[in-house]
Amino acid sequence: MEVKDFIKIYDDFFKIEKIAQIVRYANIAKWDEASIGSENTVNFNVRKTYTHVLHPTQDSLTNVHWYNYIFNKLKHAVSVYQKDTKIIHLSIEKIDHISILKYDIGGFYKYHTDHFAKIPRTLSFILFLNDDYKGGELKFRSADGTNEYAIQPKGGRLVVWPSNFIYPHKVETVTEGTRYTVVAWAL
Repeated sequence: MEVKDFIKIYDDFFKIEKIAQIVRYANIAKWDEASIGSENTVNFNVRKTYTHVLHPTQDSLTNVHWYNYIFNKLKHAVSVYQKDTKIIHLSIEKIDHISILKYDIGGFYKYHTDHFAKIPRTLSFILFLNDDYKGGELKFRSADGTNEYAIQPKGGRLVVWPSNFIYPHKVETVTEGTRYTVVAWAL
């Protein structure tokens, strides 16, 4: 199997009506500058995006609702991914850190991987909430840097892949509009 075979795309995994509702919520959400890695540092030379964390114990019932809805859909996505990739020993203990990300014009994230010693992630998830913007493509490159693989945004598209060093990825600069996604990781 090729490395690309473990990057799975699930279109319409989330109903478009639910995606529209999440986008409406995102439009009124409070945003924080997104940090990098386990050190929680903000560095606009590496990543320029904003985050709205969803959590099951927040004061906002709307926040809790969207956390629970997305959590359950991603839990199901893990089993679908495991079946599609035929990974026998995929041990997932929890879905971690579900956030909505907002990339305004000029927003980007340079090549990185999602697994850290302090945060041993197994699978990464990106759910595209919209596609009415330019730029902002999700790109993967081979570990040796010789090949690139782009995934075009599409509202409702869920992308799942291993979080390890074999899957460096980035978000191209948004040149027009606003890019909204949901990100999460399985540990």
